[in-house]
Amino acid sequence: MKEQLVLKGPYNFSRGLQRLKIDPLHKIDMEKQVIAVPLWIKDRPVVV
Repeated sequence: MKEQLVLKGPYNFSRGLQRLKIDPLHKIDMEKQVIAVPLWIKDRPVVV
């Protein structure tokens, strides 16, 4: 399942990603403007 999130208003998503990228634990693709979020779902590791 793939879901796209669209934010309205003056929020600068690129700048937010740049700030998050400072932390090496975040996996961010600046070219595609995507962040990978690791989760545990039903006792299994999943990246969304």
